[in-house]
Amino acid sequence: MNAVNSVELVHVNAGRNFGLSQVQVVYRVIYPAVMPQLILGLRIALGISWLVVVAAEMIAVNSGLGFGIGALGIVASGARSAKR
Repeated sequence: MNAVNSVELVHVNAGRNFGLSQVQVVYRVIYPAVMPQLILGLRIALGISWLVVVAAEMIAVNSGLGFGIGALGIVASGARSAKR
């Protein structure tokens, strides 16, 4: 919503002056102006969701990437204890 509000009114008015309808203004002016912030938000959300999935696998699952990382951590801490 913040991305749509950040589109300058000058650009919307320019689109209207060129005879664009309301739908065309959305697709040809607002949508391209919003895309960088939309992609940035998706990138951040995907990174956070990936971290949550791996953390959940470390806790609750007996297979998967998170389980493998957790198992390697246990093995590595055991190897350090054996060296002492």
